[in-house]
Amino acid sequence: MLLIALSLAVLAAAPTGGEVPSVSMSIEVPPIPEGGTATIPIMITQATNGLSSAYVVLTYDPSIVKVLAVGNSAFDNFFENIDEPNATVRMLGFQTNYSLIVPPPQQFATVAVQAIGAPGAEVTLTLEGATFMGTGSPYGEAWYNSSSNSIVPRVPALNPCGLIALITALALLLVVTTRRR
Repeated sequence: MLLIALSLAVLAAAPTGGEVPSVSMSIEVPPIPEGGTATIPIMITQATNGLSSAYVVLTYDPSIVKVLAVGNSAFDNFFENIDEPNATVRMLGFQTNYSLIVPPPQQFATVAVQAIGAPGAEVTLTLEGATFMGTGSPYGEAWYNSSSNSIVPRVPALNPCGLIALITALALLLVVTTRRR
């Protein structure tokens, strides 16, 4: 009788339709101007049984990009550790009392970075080493991605005085050219 009761409890807790509980996260790196900064969201894109906590490691190339700050999480509690020597950012988010964050998509965090590499260098941010918890139990499957994009040359700022001088020179050239005819 006890075995039947335990079997029914296990079956009741199992996902329906043979579906394995899964979670996925994504990050998309935009083009970043040379020496410029970007704030990049890390998104929770799927969590079949909700999400009560997540531990994620972000890796990067410190010769190409510098992580300036991490924050803005949908979780009630969020902690980060930027480890520059090892080019990693460890992030932990969790809800109070095992409550679940609202259904995805939700923002796990934002990462503010500065491009310190040369134009054309690839900025690659990789999500790895993730552990996700649903309603008190870990997810069996987790997907996360890497994203990369290039550092683009900085567009030179226009000097207003130089622009006025250029327009004046072109106007004088137009006047001289039209008087000769």
